[in-house]
Amino acid sequence: MRRIIQLSIDESGYGQSDPDEAFIFAGYAAPVKLWEDFTHRFDLILNESPILTPHEFKKRVRWRYRADNRILRTIQAVEEDTLNALIFTIG
Repeated sequence: MRRIIQLSIDESGYGQSDPDEAFIFAGYAAPVKLWEDFTHRFDLILNESPILTPHEFKKRVRWRYRADNRILRTIQAVEEDTLNALIFTIG
């Protein structure tokens, strides 16, 4: 049986201040059908009023002192749709 796996990877993009510090890629991998299910759920969350751009969503993920309900619901959707986390470091 063959499976097509889709990856979504993002670079760490901030925090490195020294050339010897690690650069991190992280993301999720899953069969395409699971990505389709997750994408529909994620679109509903992003498009609630007020609509979140991907940039605004990323800013809310980085909030340190309060949890955003939409971020928490996205995390729940990732878990329920069984997307598999992956992380690798270049350094």
